[in-house]
Amino acid sequence: MSTSMPWWIDRLTTLAEAGEPAVLVTVAAAFGSSPREASARMIVTGGRLYGSVGGGNLEYRATAEARRMLDGGAACALKDYPLGPALEQCCGGYVKLHYERVGQDSAWLRNACTAGPDAALVTDTASAGSARRVVTADGTGDAAVRAWLAGASETPDLGRDVTVERLSEARPLVLLFGAGHVGRALAPMLAAAACRVRLIDSRAEALEDTAGLEAILTDDPVTEADAAPTGAWFLVMSHSHRLDEDICTAVLKRGDFAFLGLIGSATKRARFEARFREAGIPEAAIARLTCPIGIGGISSKAPGAIAVATAAQVLERLEALEAGRQAEVSA
Repeated sequence: MSTSMPWWIDRLTTLAEAGEPAVLVTVAAAFGSSPREASARMIVTGGRLYGSVGGGNLEYRATAEARRMLDGGAACALKDYPLGPALEQCCGGYVKLHYERVGQDSAWLRNACTAGPDAALVTDTASAGSARRVVTADGTGDAAVRAWLAGASETPDLGRDVTVERLSEARPLVLLFGAGHVGRALAPMLAAAACRVRLIDSRAEALEDTAGLEAILTDDPVTEADAAPTGAWFLVMSHSHRLDEDICTAVLKRGDFAFLGLIGSATKRARFEARFREAGIPEAAIARLTCPIGIGGISSKAPGAIAVATAAQVLERLEALEAGRQAEVSA
C-alpha cells in the first residue's frame, strides 16, 4: 500500500491553486436503500464533475444546486432527498447532502495540505455551515482523535453527525507493465477505483495521452519491478513475451507481492511455468501467479473487455483483503 491525500482533497487543492471555484458535495447521511454510502463525495465546477454521489436524478439535482451556489448562492447548505417518487428514483431510501463552496480562502483545505500524514479531518455533516477542522497527532485538544491517530483501533465517536477520517489514505500500488490497448484501457479504470497506478513501458509513443496517470518510460522495465515496494500489485501485459517472462521472474523471486497477474492463455502459463522452474522458483511461488487474468464468464478478446474483466478481478481481491483486515480488527 502507498499513502496519499484523499483524491477529493488533491482535486480541490488543484482547483484552488488554479483559482477555479468548486462546490464539494458530500453524502452526510444515507438511510435505507441508497445509491452511495455516507461520506461519498462529488466535486462540482462550472464545467466539470469529479466523483459521484450516486448518479441519476439525485446527482442531476445536486449538480444544479451546486452550480447555483457557484453563481452566488449560499456558501454552505444541507439538504434532504427522499429517493422515492419525488426524485423518480426507485431506491426508496433517503439521503442528506452537504454542500460547501471551496476555494483559495478555505482555511481547512490549506490546513489539510500542510498537516502532514499524521492528521485527521473532523467534519460536522449536520451543519449547514462550514464545520471542518484539521487535527494533528501532536496538536492539542481532540484527545480521542489524537489517540486514534496514534494507533487506537476504534474510530472515535464524536456524535452521530460528526465524521472523522485520516488525511492520508492507503491506496494499493499497481504496477501495470505495458501501455498497449489493454493497458491504456485498464489503467484509468483502476485509478478511478482508488488505486495508485504506474503505467510502465519502453515505448514513448505508447505513453502518449496518459494524462492523470503516473507514466514511466524506461528501457528496462524489470528494474521497476525490482524497485517496487513490498505489497505492490503487478499486472504484466507488455509487447513482448520475453519481457513478460523477465518481469514475472523478477516478481516471483521477490515473493513479497500482493498480486501478480499475467495476460495470456493457459498455454502461455504452462510455458512460463516450465521456465520459472528452470530458474529455481519454488512451486508455492509459481502457484501465486494469476494467468489468464480477469474474472470468469467473459470470453471476449476485445481489449476493453479484457480490461473490464481484469479490473473486476483486482477489485474482488482488494475487497477480500479489506474484509480480512476488518475481521482481524473485530476479533
